[in-house]
Amino acid sequence: MSDLRVNTISASDGTSPVILTKQEAAKAWLSGTVDANLTDSLNFSSGVDVGSGGDFDYSLTNAAAAQMDDSYLGVTAGGAAYYGRIGTGDTTTTVVDVKIHNSSAALSDSTHFVIFVGDLA
Repeated sequence: MSDLRVNTISASDGTSPVILTKQEAAKAWLSGTVDANLTDSLNFSSGVDVGSGGDFDYSLTNAAAAQMDDSYLGVTAGGAAYYGRIGTGDTTTTVVDVKIHNSSAALSDSTHFVIFVGDLA
């Protein structure tokens, strides 16, 4: 058996990221707080708490190839009584609109996680 141990993998030019073939990987993800702060993220630059309770907009560092929708985005919210969804009306190639609902279907603040698995521009 062989081991492959590396610190960095890059394209043949030595600086570009490796292109993945025949597989999908998350192009962006975030862990957000109740006031849209990013506690951890990949390819998201900032968040905005929109209005009162459970409505957040997050900006991508690198734009998506097309307007994002539920086919490319997933949202989970903290706690069994909460669920998340993408607000497709405000979602574009650079902004993800996240809505968090409580068990009564009302918008409500909760920690949340978003993942994007589409193509980047």
